[in-house]
Amino acid sequence: MTIISNTVDYLDQDTLLEGFFAFDDQIEGQRPVVLYSPHMKIEQTIMHR
Repeated sequence: MTIISNTVDYLDQDTLLEGFFAFDDQIEGQRPVVLYSPHMKIEQTIMHR
């Protein structure tokens, strides 16, 4: 089993958020995924204000 994970930045109006996802790349076709969201990127949000 090889777990691939990554983060993705996205905006909710003017708030920068960070999501996290992980999945097993050894499974072909449809597969379960873990998606965790949101996580405020504090350093970016403070600088943005």
